[in-house]
Amino acid sequence: MCIKNKNIDEFMVPTNDYIFKRIFGYVGNENITKNLLESILKIKINSVSLDGNTILEKDLASDKIGILDVKAILENKIPCDIEIQVVPFDNITKRLLFYWSKLYLKTINSGDSYDNLQKAIVILIADFDFKKIDNLKNINDYHTKWQITADSSTKHILTDAFEIHTISLKLVEKYFKKSYNKDDKNLIRWLKFIKEPELLEEIDMENVNIKEAKEQLDELKKSKYEQELAEYRMKEIREKKEIESYGFNKGKEEGKKEGKKEKQIEIAKKMLKENMDINLISKLTSLTENEIRKLN
Repeated sequence: MCIKNKNIDEFMVPTNDYIFKRIFGYVGNENITKNLLESILKIKINSVSLDGNTILEKDLASDKIGILDVKAILENKIPCDIEIQVVPFDNITKRLLFYWSKLYLKTINSGDSYDNLQKAIVILIADFDFKKIDNLKNINDYHTKWQITADSSTKHILTDAFEIHTISLKLVEKYFKKSYNKDDKNLIRWLKFIKEPELLEEIDMENVNIKEAKEQLDELKKSKYEQELAEYRMKEIREKKEIESYGFNKGKEEGKKEGKKEKQIEIAKKMLKENMDINLISKLTSLTENEIRKLN
C-alpha cells in the first residue's frame, strides 16, 4: 500500500468503519464504548467486554458481513453489534435483521432450553440519507428504537429481546451548533465526534470519554501504518458507493432473472472508466477477468 493523499482528515475519521472499530472496538477502550452505548440505549451499563479480534489488511477489502462492526457484550450476557455505514445498500433493513438473528442465536447452545435465550441489540449509525431506504424514508428522527409491537398499539411490546437502533448522522447535524436537549446532549456530542471530530468544542470535551476518544483519534493520525489502513479502507468504501450509484444490485438481480450478462457488462464498463481494480469488478459482476479485459 502506498499513501499519496496527504489530507489525512479525509479518511482518518470515525465514519470510516476501520477507524470506528479501531477506537470503539479496541480492547482497553471499554469505558469509551460503554459511555457511547449508554447514550444510545438510555440505560446504565455496569460492564462491557469487546471481542478483541485483530483487523487484518485483507479484512479491509472483504465483503464478509460484520468484519468491521464493533461487537460488545453487555453485563456479561447481552450481545450488541454496532455498525457504522456510509453506503445506502437497498437491503440495509434485511441486513439489520440478519445481524440481530445471528446475535440472538448465539446466546443459546444446542440442547439448551429456550429460557436461556438472551436479549440481542443491533445499532446502525448511518452517514447517508434515510430517504434512499424504503423502510426508513419516512423517519424524521435522528435516533429510532425499533421493537416488535402490536399493530393496534405501540405500547404493547411482544418481547424486549428484540431491539434495533437506527441513527442518522445526516439528521442530527442540525443540532451540532445548537443548545442540546438535556436528555440527548451526550448522544449528540458522541455523534458530533463521529461525524465532525474537528468541530468538537470545550463543552463537548466535558465528557472525559469523548475527550479520550478524540485523543486516541489524534494518536492514530500520527501512525503511518494506521494511515495506510484507513486510506485503503476509504478507497474500498468509495468504490462501493460508486457501485451503488451504478444501480449494481438492481442490475445483478435483473441479470439473474433474465439469464443475460448485458447489465453486468454495462456496469463493468463504467467501473473500468473509473479505473477500478479488475479483480474487484470480477468479484462484483461475476464476469471473468478475461471478459472484463476484452471490454477495454
